[in-house]
Amino acid sequence: MPPPPAALAENTRKIIRAGAVGINFEDRVLNGAGLHAIATQAERIRTIRAVADEEGVPLFINARTDLFFGTAPATHPGKIPDALQRQAAYAEAGANCFFVPGLTAPDLIAQIVESATDPVNLMMIGDLRVINAATALGASRLSYGAGPFLQARADLKKAHANL
Repeated sequence: MPPPPAALAENTRKIIRAGAVGINFEDRVLNGAGLHAIATQAERIRTIRAVADEEGVPLFINARTDLFFGTAPATHPGKIPDALQRQAAYAEAGANCFFVPGLTAPDLIAQIVESATDPVNLMMIGDLRVINAATALGASRLSYGAGPFLQARADLKKAHANL
């Protein structure tokens, strides 16, 4: 269950007043299962945009969909229509960018980029690890997420396993 609009508005106001100029806002249901319905997530984005406008801050909203994150790549082609519906709704609600972590297949990324009305953000994971390859697909923004930290931690553990 998402927080009520008043709580979301208050949290947004707090982060803006703390100095934030951009947020990553995902559609995964926290402390629950699945994703928020498209209409629900769009309304949440509208709430954030309205507060940012009230505060006079052009808050950058990176609207993240977790349709692809942590799911089998074989299922990704069937999720493209849902992703594009989400992108259109999130953009209409005030998002500035569409983030599709977990999507790494070049042909599917191309479908998203070609249809999206907002710039597309990709996560550099799996087969998608080369910046030039990602930008050649039309990505406007790239994220590494926790990948570098997790790799450094694994390397540190391996290097010091015998201490």
